[in-house]
Amino acid sequence: MATPSTATTTTSTTTTTTATPSTVATPAVTTSTTSTASDRAFKYAVEERILCFHGPLIYEAKCLKRLAIDTRNRYYVHYNGWNKSWDEWVDETMIMAINEDNLRRQQELKSSVAAASQASKKRKAEASAAAAAAAAAGAGAQPVGKDTAQPSGNESSAARRAAKGAAKNGTKTGDSCLTNDNDSNGSADKKKKKRKAMDRFHTIDDSFTAKLEIRIKMPDQLKPCLVDDWDLITRQKMLFDLPAKVSVDKILDDYSQQRVATNGSADEPVVRELIAGIKNLFNAMIGSHLLYKFERIQYQELLVHHKDTDSGVQMSAIYGSIHLLRLFTRSNNFLAYISVIGEPSVNSMSKNIHDLLQYLSLNTRLFTSDDYSVASPEYCRKCL
Repeated sequence: MATPSTATTTTSTTTTTTATPSTVATPAVTTSTTSTASDRAFKYAVEERILCFHGPLIYEAKCLKRLAIDTRNRYYVHYNGWNKSWDEWVDETMIMAINEDNLRRQQELKSSVAAASQASKKRKAEASAAAAAAAAAGAGAQPVGKDTAQPSGNESSAARRAAKGAAKNGTKTGDSCLTNDNDSNGSADKKKKKRKAMDRFHTIDDSFTAKLEIRIKMPDQLKPCLVDDWDLITRQKMLFDLPAKVSVDKILDDYSQQRVATNGSADEPVVRELIAGIKNLFNAMIGSHLLYKFERIQYQELLVHHKDTDSGVQMSAIYGSIHLLRLFTRSNNFLAYISVIGEPSVNSMSKNIHDLLQYLSLNTRLFTSDDYSVASPEYCRKCL
């Protein structure tokens, strides 16, 4: 792949939107990539090579577009060496300049992840070997020799199953190792290559995860809401009506008032910090982590519209309940931005999030298919 130029381009590209989804009014807009005095608030230029967080890891990327909206600078980035389907809008706080310190930080994190991955594989192999030995011992399996009898059919079958389990995880039982035929190996190799391609974005340092991960248990009442949302967006080609009838800000503020009324004013500082953190986190992640592919054009047109009107409206005041619920299905990703929340203790944060989810589960009226409309044919053509 050709190395992108680090020089700032001085050309101007005019893009006129001729069709908009029924839920968002989007006027024609001109986007300039020329560096001017009004661009001084941006830290990074269009076409500049940068380092960018994706989850807990850092990758080299290139800035393709940029927008200043809602008091935040956002950049549309392309990760070097990866298909453009990975391109995404990110907040400026996720980007770093390419310099010696940041490159060293990138390599240190990469090495830490590799070491953690090897340690994890070793632990799994040891656990599998121990399980195989225990299974063989429980089945009464013995080594076959001149002075020993062959194990019975049941014993032999149990031993073979134990050996197969060990071999599957890369270990050996005795002096033998089970292998698959050529076709099986070919299929397994393809799956391994696919997993390897995804590992770059999804492998997480065990020690990093242990410090930040909050295991979120979604209430059973809310699971059908997420399934219905997926079906409406991806299969039925519908869009959530924006602005939402009940916004994320409204939901969180109502929850805050109810909780303070129930638990007393002593709980108010904790609730205030929680709500502020979730709102900031939602606004930082909505464009890059919480939308289906079919919704991204709607989001981009929404950004352009609010930039053009200079309204300064936060996304949490526009999007609604289902997008807030999606936030809590991305636990590993959003905890990479734990600094946005202020790094509270894991136990306290887990308790507060589950309390909020219980509140949502008691208010499932917030999740209804009436909030969706069928996307126009023009919008669907844009998504092709």
